[in-house]
Amino acid sequence: MNIDIVIRDKLANLPADDIEWLEKNGVNVFYQEGLHAKIYMNEKTVFISSMNLQEHSAMNSHEVGLIVKDQKDKKAIYDYVNCIYSLLPKIIF
Repeated sequence: MNIDIVIRDKLANLPADDIEWLEKNGVNVFYQEGLHAKIYMNEKTVFISSMNLQEHSAMNSHEVGLIVKDQKDKKAIYDYVNCIYSLLPKIIF
């Protein structure tokens, strides 16, 4: 399994123990200061949304999302995200 997570900054209200646990379980944790993008993707699906993965967003905000099905569009998004990943620092504790 290959899972990558990009968080807003090193602190991100995420304790170091949690990041270490994620990394020990095969999750690559990167950070980008000021990040506000939400792109959720796996091998088959790309979902771009304004929604944060927090209860407050789900319960109190009007959000918009887009599921990308076109193979050409998905490839362009995968390529873009992979390019961005190559520039991000990985969190190391």
